[in-house]
Amino acid sequence: MANAMIGFFNEDTGTYEEFTLGAGRKPPSKYKSVMQEIVEASRTVTGTMKKERIAEKMQITVEWSAIPAQQKADLLKWTGLNTFQVKYYDTMTDTIKYGEFYRGNDLDVNPLRRYDTEKGFDYYSVKMSLTEV
Repeated sequence: MANAMIGFFNEDTGTYEEFTLGAGRKPPSKYKSVMQEIVEASRTVTGTMKKERIAEKMQITVEWSAIPAQQKADLLKWTGLNTFQVKYYDTMTDTIKYGEFYRGNDLDVNPLRRYDTEKGFDYYSVKMSLTEV
């Protein structure tokens, strides 16, 4: 996973904010990209399969463990829109690609460590899936 990276388009700055060590943000601790095939399939009365491929869409599952509160806030802001632009590592082709995605309904955010009444939680684990539009 040394090459795995992901970046989200920041509308405030007009740039992609990358989550890599070189960008000063913690890279994902888990990263998986899979190609989802969208098909229309049916069988004839004799049982013969008829399948039409409508499209192929990328789905990314990404997880960060022990990220600072500000990085968590940035992630939620940049992925909170209905759709958003993502710069991602395609594990199928070993290339960096760009696409429009939406966040799935499996967002999981968990605080880590003790709660500080003045600062809140210091670190979080965040897990989400992203699906290409």
